[in-house]
Amino acid sequence: LMLENKFSERIKLSWGVRVEKYDQRLESPGKKDIENDHTDVLPSFLLTYALNKETNIRLAGSRAVNRPEFRELADYSVFDYDNYFVIKGNPDLKPAGNSNADLRYEWFPGVGEIVSASLFYKYFTNPIEQTNLGNDVLSYENAGQATVYGGEFELRKKLDFFGSSFLDRLTIYANAAYIKGSVKFQNKDINSPMQGQSPYLLNGGLAYANTENSFSVNVLYNRIGPRLRFRAVSEGALNVFEKPRDVLDFQISKKLISNRLEVKLSVSDLLAQPTAWYYKFGNDPSNIKYDSREDKVIISERSGTTGTLSLKYSF
Repeated sequence: LMLENKFSERIKLSWGVRVEKYDQRLESPGKKDIENDHTDVLPSFLLTYALNKETNIRLAGSRAVNRPEFRELADYSVFDYDNYFVIKGNPDLKPAGNSNADLRYEWFPGVGEIVSASLFYKYFTNPIEQTNLGNDVLSYENAGQATVYGGEFELRKKLDFFGSSFLDRLTIYANAAYIKGSVKFQNKDINSPMQGQSPYLLNGGLAYANTENSFSVNVLYNRIGPRLRFRAVSEGALNVFEKPRDVLDFQISKKLISNRLEVKLSVSDLLAQPTAWYYKFGNDPSNIKYDSREDKVIISERSGTTGTLSLKYSF
């Protein structure tokens, strides 16, 4: 059920609620049957205040749920041949819930352009994390609770204010997020990110589009900060982190024969930096940066660069 109320020319509220009934059954020979029957009430709202025609302030809130998958619940072990781990399910997993709030300022200086800044906060109950049990065995467990908060900035702007015919066709894009958080795991408050969460995210791009001769070029950059892959929960086990890596993608396209034929070349991961996991040694859980003097890389994989050439003809 969703409603929209407009209180004035400046103030608008979109709000409602989603109700989900979820019945999950898992039956395995020789194992105890698992049945989860849940009814979840998930409200949300978005309040928009228009300062003028180009500028808004938005306040949003929502409630969401994350339910365990079959493979996370199944009480059996499988071997991950790609990463050399044994993965074991946990039949005692509970669904995770989270409450979200964010405050956002956005300015639209022109068509297809945006400048925005936002603050966000998330509170999780029973978040599901993939954990390291030691001896190369991974499983899944519910943490007690977790909080995540931070800020985000986004920019997408044409460079037509320089008065150059070349720069008029350029659009720059940038997005950056800074994230903090803490987790309560097995009655211990840990001042570190949740499993899979990066402390920062960086995205950037530059696009050139010439509509006169149907020619375009796009360059995209992405970097994700060090993130926890598997949390150590057993004595003798260690936290496993993923090292940051820079990703650079490139795409060029040209239309020919009265725009009927499109030739496009895409190149992914030009830098081809390896994806690496490492054991983190030390007693400070908030220190997640890789230290070559004491940390140990356990998996390193280089996927390489991928290039694709495509031809598209429209009749």
